[in-house]
Amino acid sequence: MPIEIIQQGLVVWALTLTRTLIAFMVMPILAEPLVPSQLRNGIIMIVSMFLLPLTFPTLTANPITFEHALFLLIKEGIIGFTMGYVLSIPFWALKAAGFLIDMQRGAMSALIFSQQNQSMTTPIGNLFSMLLNVLMMTTGGFLLLLNVIFTSYQIWPIESFIPHINPLTIKFILGQFDSLMYTAILIAAPIMAILFLIDIGSGLVGRFLPQLNIFLQAMPIKSAVAFFLLILYLNFIADYIKDVFFKLAGNFSILESLLK
Repeated sequence: MPIEIIQQGLVVWALTLTRTLIAFMVMPILAEPLVPSQLRNGIIMIVSMFLLPLTFPTLTANPITFEHALFLLIKEGIIGFTMGYVLSIPFWALKAAGFLIDMQRGAMSALIFSQQNQSMTTPIGNLFSMLLNVLMMTTGGFLLLLNVIFTSYQIWPIESFIPHINPLTIKFILGQFDSLMYTAILIAAPIMAILFLIDIGSGLVGRFLPQLNIFLQAMPIKSAVAFFLLILYLNFIADYIKDVFFKLAGNFSILESLLK
């Protein structure tokens, strides 16, 4: 009897762990090598244990067959990937905003490899990504992230295959994906507009002084202006992106009402 209980507990733990593990693998907040994979997986396994009192009674009410467990694992993986994608929108939006600013100031040749995102990024994009990580850890964002993941087990329990979905639910989910480019352009637009005005001024100067390579001369000017504006603008970016993340996390309560 104890062996059967242990086997049931391991199966339930594996099913509970899948959603949380996949979500954190997609999100860049605990990305390798900033956080070693062993440490990250250990944190996720400990976090998933707090969900066992919620998932164990419902999953052990009926026998779990191999086919049933395999289907639940696939379903939990899809849910975890979707949650990780949606919760990563602020990170990717800031990275895209930095990419747009660096493109406008002519610094696309300065691409660097971001250890956090595991991809090539621009200097300002990397700065913005690190800024959001600091905000997440210092303003309670990580605890809010865990709260969202825990709440998802009540919104869409493991044993529930497909919840009630209506057209408003689909519209709401697609709206979350739409916010990625909207947020990126909104953050980058003020600096890009000023740099665009510098480009126009450089074009006018180049028209009257064709012997001067004005566009090459304008690049350090645009970089200096961009970084000066960032000093003034960074505090507003931090406040705005923090509000975006907290609003994004709060939207899951709206999703709960739409799935009922």
